Amino acid sequence: MIENLEIQFHHAMIGVADFANQHHIGIRFRQMIDEHGAVEAAKRLLATQDIQTGLTRLWKMKSLSKSMEALVIQERFRPLFTDEQIAEARRRLEELGYFKMSAVQPFGEFRTATILIIGHDPRLQNSQAEAEKAFFFEYLENYQARPTYGPDARKYDLAHAVWDYVNKLAGCLIPLDQLYVTNLCNEFLPSSQGGGTVLIPDQLAERGVEAIRAVISQGNFRLILPMSVQTFYHLCRLGFLDEKNDKILAFKNKARPTSPKIDQGVYKTFGKAPFLEVCGRLFHHQGIPLVPIVHVKQWPLKTRAIRYAEPMQQAKREVRKALSIT
Repeated sequence: MIENLEIQFHHAMIGVADFANQHHIGIRFRQMIDEHGAVEAAKRLLATQDIQTGLTRLWKMKSLSKSMEALVIQERFRPLFTDEQIAEARRRLEELGYFKMSAVQPFGEFRTATILIIGHDPRLQNSQAEAEKAFFFEYLENYQARPTYGPDARKYDLAHAVWDYVNKLAGCLIPLDQLYVTNLCNEFLPSSQGGGTVLIPDQLAERGVEAIRAVISQGNFRLILPMSVQTFYHLCRLGFLDEKNDKILAFKNKARPTSPKIDQGVYKTFGKAPFLEVCGRLFHHQGIPLVPIVHVKQWPLKTRAIRYAEPMQQAKREVRKALSIT
């Protein structure tokens, strides 16, 4: 078992070293792994109480999760190290504020971005992984190519999937600097009991909408893309849309969370498939085109979501019209 764990740690450390090399951090780090093995290299680096320059560089890049110390404190790797070594790794990370993160940051510069993407919340359904920026977009900033380490590769894939999704809707490549990516709720919520979509409490949704309003008021957005039923529900509930009509009222009624699931922290709509009535349609916020779309995890459309094919075709038309793309 320890041997398999050492192999897993080695692969994880190679991922850390690859990231460091891409950013010209700790050139000796990979050499130490090759000379002494990943576990011994980590132990040697933890033998002093000094914070290495490489770790400080990662802190400045907001990439402490790519550090050797962040690997050492993982529960699965504890058997490889002594309590003292784990404590030293934790101490270094604590000094640099690694454990203070309770929310993700939006990605992008709102003063120059033209497309605002609004996701749901940063908690992944089947993982406790925590992003630094919405949808792990920091991976598109920090990696020039897809990382080799599995967990990092999956985070990179999620960020790229969102970008590809927007490009597909627009019918052309949208530069990253044209995107501002956030969530309705950027705080890390507890995972829902028994799976399912995490329920965003009304108070946090209200705080999120207030923050989004502030960003829009200072930006020059040409298009707003809310993803998912619950995101659009709260935007409607809180009067975010210019439109006030029977379709919106009907959607709000059908999309409201059902009482039995609220106590479990799960969002389940009162009515059946309320998003079908609004997905892909054109709405507005202060005159800015707003098009609700299915969540990226449903795109490309799976067989069970094929009923959204026509609404998403309509979404493409509205997105391209808003961006003046023919």
